[in-house]
Amino acid sequence: MKKILSIFGTLVLCGTASTSLVACGEDKTDQKQKTDLSELSDNVNVSGVTESDVNSFINQLVLTFQQQSAAFRTLSTSDINALKFNGQDLVPSDIVNNPSLVIKVNAKSTSTLFKGTKDISVSLTVKIPAVDLNEIITDQNLGTIYIGNINLATEEQIKRAIKTKYSTLQADKINIIDITKKIDTVETTAKVISNDVSVYTGEVIINFVSSNFIAMTGTDKKEIIYNLATDNFGNVFATSGNCKVYKCLKDQMNFEPMTGTEDKFIYSLATDNFGNVYAGCDDKKLYKCLKDQIDFKPITGIQWTAGIIYSLVIDQDQNMYASNDKGTVFKCLKDQMNFEPMTGTEGKILKLAIDNSGNGYAASDNGIVYKCLKDQMNFEPMTGISGLIHSLATDNSGNVYAGSNNDIVYRCLKDQMNFEPMTGTEETIWSLTTDSFGNIYAGSSNGKVYKCLKDQMNFTEMTGTSDWIRSLATDNSDNIYASNDNGTVYKSKKIF
Repeated sequence: MKKILSIFGTLVLCGTASTSLVACGEDKTDQKQKTDLSELSDNVNVSGVTESDVNSFINQLVLTFQQQSAAFRTLSTSDINALKFNGQDLVPSDIVNNPSLVIKVNAKSTSTLFKGTKDISVSLTVKIPAVDLNEIITDQNLGTIYIGNINLATEEQIKRAIKTKYSTLQADKINIIDITKKIDTVETTAKVISNDVSVYTGEVIINFVSSNFIAMTGTDKKEIIYNLATDNFGNVFATSGNCKVYKCLKDQMNFEPMTGTEDKFIYSLATDNFGNVYAGCDDKKLYKCLKDQIDFKPITGIQWTAGIIYSLVIDQDQNMYASNDKGTVFKCLKDQMNFEPMTGTEGKILKLAIDNSGNGYAASDNGIVYKCLKDQMNFEPMTGISGLIHSLATDNSGNVYAGSNNDIVYRCLKDQMNFEPMTGTEETIWSLTTDSFGNIYAGSSNGKVYKCLKDQMNFTEMTGTSDWIRSLATDNSDNIYASNDNGTVYKSKKIF
């Protein structure tokens, strides 16, 4: 029996020892099968991370490792610690867009599949949480937006205004819809919405004042700007009550004074096809400033003894027409020095105009507009107007417009002799101009400029001007200029 027990005990001991050896062998085998983190890439790109969220970063980091190699397919966040390069814990402020974030990845002691450590350079692109637009656009009143000579602000103009006020806004991530001008007011409303819900959420109703005109600089604000003219090169000229002519170069906003007309009141202003500028002054002389110059000189040799030149125009053939304070229109042919009197007009001729066919028009203080056909010397009276005529203009279709002191602009169609009243203007219409599209603009003594679209008969009010609008002009880019009684010239830029 003792022998049997001895054998059994030996078996038990051997069994126990055998079990222990196998267990030890399994531990060594498991340790050898662990994947070393040193096999990870030195550089990784991690995206889709929520800004300032460390857990989001670690999750995306592990996902990136899993996609790199089959050896790391089973890696999980429970296997590793992600630390700063100096061994400190990552904090939310580290999780920002960062092309050079260096981290230390350590295998946790509890990991049964991974071991070791690895220093890795991470190029990190974070996903910024969407922001409610109301948190950015906190003031819904944008003030005044300059819109040029269009009726309604464009989406891009509104975006620029918002961006100017809120510089952090991503303008390409929003849309502007429902742009509406309120009836009987200058205020416009619009809705701002997101076009990318990953960036912005919500919507904001904004409001602003649309301004068609913006004030230019350089003129004397204490003096009336009586006349405006433009040349074929886009330059603008203005005459002031301080006996000066001002010039503003193309695409600029500031006027500079010209010389040669000091101590002379300037009644009329005109330009020719070559860029020369002419001024009729109260000393009964005609002055000329050559293209690209700034000094006016009296035209020597020209025969003018008929008094003050109230109005002055030059046609496409370079013939010059001038009216005086005694009711006569004179014509001086190109390259000639002698003005010949024309016939058929009565009263003081306040304004002259030429259409694109070379026909001439003269407005008298007797309330009549006269017409003279091209190459003729006699005017014939037109009909249909009541009141004193202060302004004349023609469009590129040959239609003629007259502004009166009875709140009305009149239109006479090409080759006709009778004017018809238009609607929508108020008070004395002191100035008129047209653009190359056939739109007509009227400046009123109430400080407003009105616009009527081609082939229409009703004017609508533009915004941005004040006081008495004395003169209007259009340049070769269809920008509109208006001058007033407080020495200001305004510009309304053509928006295409």
